[in-house]
This record gives sequence, structure tokens and C-alpha cells, in this order.
Amino acid sequence: MKEEIYRKASAYGVGIPIKKYYTYFVPVFLICGLLMLASGIWLLVKSVPDYQNRSSAQQYFTTYYMQCKGCSDGARARTMLEVHYALEDSLDYIWQGGIYICTSFIFLFVCWLYSLTKLYVCSNGLLLIDGKEANAIRWNDVVEVRKEKKGRFAIFVLEKKDQEQFCTPSGIIGKSLQIAIEQGTSEFVTTANV
Repeated sequence: MKEEIYRKASAYGVGIPIKKYYTYFVPVFLICGLLMLASGIWLLVKSVPDYQNRSSAQQYFTTYYMQCKGCSDGARARTMLEVHYALEDSLDYIWQGGIYICTSFIFLFVCWLYSLTKLYVCSNGLLLIDGKEANAIRWNDVVEVRKEKKGRFAIFVLEKKDQEQFCTPSGIIGKSLQIAIEQGTSEFVTTANV
């Protein structure tokens, strides 16, 4: 862990950081973002040369059929339409690749936002880092622990002696976090809904 985390844990009096938790959204958005980026790049790599080839073919057929005296108008029109639709298909794939790449950047940005939120279980409490802000709670300050539903996800709410509440971020709950909170607060708190 970074030295900065040890300094913050020491400043808040929660002891030595033992384990780091982050929301499970981070790997989900990272995987989705990377898959979208790879798909977009693949579509562009495949489509741009194809578009260039078909554009050249359209120019060739346009020139050829304009000079062809023995070609029927039906054959000329059919070939020109086939080349035109093939060119449009290539252009559609280029647009799709661009959209996939833009979407991947959105996924990666959301991943970065969620990665800013980390919860550290420390020897004497919990330390929550959210970007540049930090918040902590010492085990001996906790009087009650509750598990609550927040939307589709559950969070732990640790209530301090002064009625202030410390909430874990949604999407972080795991069995090991629950065990760590139970062990840390076992001699100090009443447990409800855990």
C-alpha cells in the first residue's frame, strides 16, 4: 500500500491498514471498457482499408461504365448499386467502430471514478478514501452496526457514540468485510441486521 495511506490511517488514529476493498464495479467497467475498445479498434482496422478499396472500385466502375458503349443500362445500374451499397456497408462499420471506441472511453472513465473510492480495514478501525477526501471510524467509537439496502446494493452503517454515521460505499460488501467489521467491533457494539 502507498505511504500516503499509512499516513492518513495514522492521522485518523485507526492503526495500520490491513486490507483494501474497492467496489466490484471497477473490474466490471474495466473489462467492458477494454472489450469495447478492442472491438472498436478491430472494426476500424477491418473497415478503413475495405472502404478505401470499395471507394476505388466505385471510381473504377463509374469510369468504366461511362466509357462502355456495349453495356446495357440495367447492368450498369445494377453494378453501380452493388458497389454503392458495399461502400455504405463499409462506412457503417467505420461508424460502429467509432461509436464503440467512444463508448469504451465512457466505461473507462466510470471505472476510474469508482477506483477513487477505497475502503481500508485497519487494525483499529475503517478508513474510507474517496478521491482526495478521507473519513475514518475507530472500532471503539462504534455503538451500532447495521446492514441496509441502498438501491439494489447493501451497505454497512456504523453509528458512532455522537450519533454520526459512517457508511461503507455500495458495491463493496463482501463476507470478509463483514467478518472484519464484526471482529473489530465485537466488544464495543450492538449488531442489528448483519
